[in-house]
Amino acid sequence: MDFDESRKANARSRLEKAAASELEAAVVRYGEVIRPLIEAILDEKAEALAARYEQSLRRAFSVSAEDLPPSHPLLLSRAEVARILGCSTDTVDRLAADGELPRVQLSPGRVAHSWDDVKAIAHRNGRSMYPSSDED
Repeated sequence: MDFDESRKANARSRLEKAAASELEAAVVRYGEVIRPLIEAILDEKAEALAARYEQSLRRAFSVSAEDLPPSHPLLLSRAEVARILGCSTDTVDRLAADGELPRVQLSPGRVAHSWDDVKAIAHRNGRSMYPSSDED
């Protein structure tokens, strides 16, 4: 590196250090002044986000059986029944084994449940008709 390039690199380094030092001083000086404003803006955004999240949850879990369109399937799989009742497929199997939820034999090893039977079970046992996000 020749002398000229060395001087340029040295000058560039001093400028970068000075700029960083000035930036740090500006952040310290003005950061404390605008901190309450930034905190207020962030609090407002957090509240708005929490409200949107809560609204989305309500909308996602507020579908009742009566709200479903009339074109719903008449027969449901055990996984669909579990989602509708908000329980596990093991619970659906137990309800069927106990005779509380009649089965429709579709083929060997494949059963379904009537929509009306599922709705009746939910209302009779006070079960929620909300869908569950749990997959079995």
